[in-house]
Amino acid sequence: MLLVVVLGALALFAGKAFTVDDPLFLWLGRHIQTDPGDFFGFLVNWSYTPRPMYAITRNPPLTGYYVALAAAVVGWSEYALHTAFLVPAGAAALGTYGLARRLCSKPLAAALIGLLTPVFLVSSTNIMCDTMLVAFWCGSLWCWIRGFDLAERHEGDRSHHGWLLAGATLAALASLTKYFGVALIPLLLAYGFARQRRPGPWLFSLLVPLAILVGYELATASLYGTGMLRGAASYAIGPASLRASPADRLVVGLVFAGGCLIPALFFAPLLWSRQVRAGTGAIVCLLVAHVGLNGRLYTVPFLYLKDWPPAIGLQLFLMALAGASLLALAAAELRQQRTPESWLLALWVLGTFVFASAVNWTNNGRSNLPMAPALGILIMRRLDLLARSRAEPVRWQWLAAPGVVVALLVAWGDFHWANQIRDTARHLSGRYVDEGHQTYVLGHWGLQFYMEEMGARTIDYRRDRIIPGDVLVEPGFSSYKRSPEPDLVTLLQEHRHPDPIWVHTMSPKVGAGFYASNVAPLPYAFGAAEPDVYWVWEAKKDFAFPRKARRSPIEPQSGAGF
Repeated sequence: MLLVVVLGALALFAGKAFTVDDPLFLWLGRHIQTDPGDFFGFLVNWSYTPRPMYAITRNPPLTGYYVALAAAVVGWSEYALHTAFLVPAGAAALGTYGLARRLCSKPLAAALIGLLTPVFLVSSTNIMCDTMLVAFWCGSLWCWIRGFDLAERHEGDRSHHGWLLAGATLAALASLTKYFGVALIPLLLAYGFARQRRPGPWLFSLLVPLAILVGYELATASLYGTGMLRGAASYAIGPASLRASPADRLVVGLVFAGGCLIPALFFAPLLWSRQVRAGTGAIVCLLVAHVGLNGRLYTVPFLYLKDWPPAIGLQLFLMALAGASLLALAAAELRQQRTPESWLLALWVLGTFVFASAVNWTNNGRSNLPMAPALGILIMRRLDLLARSRAEPVRWQWLAAPGVVVALLVAWGDFHWANQIRDTARHLSGRYVDEGHQTYVLGHWGLQFYMEEMGARTIDYRRDRIIPGDVLVEPGFSSYKRSPEPDLVTLLQEHRHPDPIWVHTMSPKVGAGFYASNVAPLPYAFGAAEPDVYWVWEAKKDFAFPRKARRSPIEPQSGAGF
């Protein structure tokens, strides 16, 4: 039933266009098909000028190998690859169910609550590494817990060592899928000490992921002159992550965690007393007011915030409440039970939250995804405690429906946005790509991918020289783009997609920045907004872009993120 529901929901979006960072994984898969030993050994134009892939990407190559294998079997179309990526989504669902079966009394409900969330549905309809990380993460934890369970039940039986080794190996694979998977190693270590209270032979299993990661670091240093782990860590905690105040980061962290895992809001009336809800709401109000008085939220200045309708402020407040409820679940778990499983769940949630909100260069939905399986388990464990203290049964089923509706709507909004970009790219390419002149793309993400497929070229701002008659396609919103000076070009067309979107995942106009919170401080937003605009320019003079240009204050950096 779990697989039918989760994979059925994801299958609704199998025709989704490639979007945001998908092209990086597609190009990586194509290169691996021809040179699997030198996985990052090619150039990609993702930030002003072509650079080596190892200097652009902040993700390890395992998902690229999966893309290469899947494409060799089913092809490169959107339907084919999205269908292939149902496999890691199904593995994540089964891993979540296995953990929930061990940790709470209603594993199916816990798995559905955690997986039918905005962050899981949106992330699992992309060709990226995040859902595969969750699959390895849950599998690692399940094997690790099972190993300790067998060790306690059958003293002297050494079969449990195999389960511990399997858990450690899956942790290594998680780390080679996305670097945040390294966090599994201290999590496994903490659970081991909580179960055993002392060091033991189980510690040797953790040498496996450490050895694999050291080998990976040495191999990439030999291939590319720099270790990928060290480079990713430097990027994650670099200067971009220090621009926001702690209060900004806390508010945006709560908003992203709560919005991505919105069931925490709908279950709150049942999980917490009226006094706790009132106190939490007051604290969240004070935090949001403090940030608002400073004139900016995270890296988005107030001149953009003031144009948002009041409904956006209400959504921000409700998402922050949901995030506070999620953290309260982790804290209450430790305060009331203090079992090894409580420590595991609390550290799982709090560690992911701290990384996403206080360490990583920007918050985003994908950084909050690893908390999704823990959400459902924590809710069910909390309900189990409430059921034992009440005479009448706890009626919780009706609270699950709103979260599912929101998740499907957000996934549809992201699906529609991605497809609009693909439609625009094909329309503009069919009209302006011509052998008589060069057509340049001034942005990235899906627009770049599809226009290059149709014969356009992504501009090299440092080397390309524009000649009269060349056509430049400029998106109103994209990463690393510059605009031509008005006296150098003639406007041929201003294109807007005719279909409106009412649910947004990437739109600074309404405060949505699912893939990067430096765009906007909500992971998604409901509300009307004008479609994205695209300008088509024709060069009337010979010119080159200046080597340095001022960037828009809401322009996101590369989405290659950690």
